[in-house]
Amino acid sequence: MKKIFFDCGSHLFQGFDSFVSICNIDENWECYSFEANPITYELSKSKYESLLNQGFKINHYNYAVLDKDDYVDVNCTIAHDYDCSVTGSYTGQGSNVLSNPPQGWNFTYDESKYKVKTIDFSKFLKENATPDDYVVVKMDIEGSEFPVIDKLILDNMMKYINVLYVEYHEKFFDDVNFYSTKKENHIKIFDLAGSKIEPWF
Repeated sequence: MKKIFFDCGSHLFQGFDSFVSICNIDENWECYSFEANPITYELSKSKYESLLNQGFKINHYNYAVLDKDDYVDVNCTIAHDYDCSVTGSYTGQGSNVLSNPPQGWNFTYDESKYKVKTIDFSKFLKENATPDDYVVVKMDIEGSEFPVIDKLILDNMMKYINVLYVEYHEKFFDDVNFYSTKKENHIKIFDLAGSKIEPWF
């Protein structure tokens, strides 16, 4: 039995650092991390190298986690300072691959188009884990969690995951109630399958 951690939306590895403590991740774990924003991905490389030097076994990809293998444009957010002036930083939270990206909440997007590879996460999980492994998934993918988890359920992949930590972004969509209900259904289906979904913030 292997211990495997999938970090979907790794940003600058802040979440990974947290899960090292939460799950006691060490050099015996197999880890995969995915960051869609190509600017953030480049900035994360020094931290990635540091983690490798510490003995962690991590494969780090500039891929968007989705429900199919394809390519997609990334909506890269430009960070605001506390006075709401644009700072020019591209590492603010909220970069996404949604066809109708959220507005408001001080979201400002780079006008440039950044096309990145997407992965069918359900397929990737099946290729890199088994139901006998101990698998933890952290998913903070800015609204794309809905189609990704729908596909996991469609493919009956819940048995491959022990714990799925998710930050849900139903507020990004016009029909908040629809997505809130979908979130509750996800939790129930995973529970019935003997897995569980936990909130991640």
